[in-house]
Amino acid sequence: MKGRPAWTPRFQARWPRCSAQPSEETARHFLGHKGYTDRSFETLQMHLGGFDEEELRRILVRAGAIRIFREDGSEWWRLLSRMDEYISKKNAS
Repeated sequence: MKGRPAWTPRFQARWPRCSAQPSEETARHFLGHKGYTDRSFETLQMHLGGFDEEELRRILVRAGAIRIFREDGSEWWRLLSRMDEYISKKNAS
């Protein structure tokens, strides 16, 4: 514990240069996968355990994601920064 105050959360000691919380970085990791521009809320919930649904949605928004509802009513999320990629793929098909 030398070098940081006792009240400092552990994650800050591990990621001192990281401006986002580890949960937001994990969300960005899943949403940034090169093979998928969209991820279902169910998939994200399965991989980002420990959060209730509303808190997970807040994490996704802080990570830079937007929510989309598909025709079947399912909830999907996409990074706003990947919209151009999504539109290009959609126009190509």
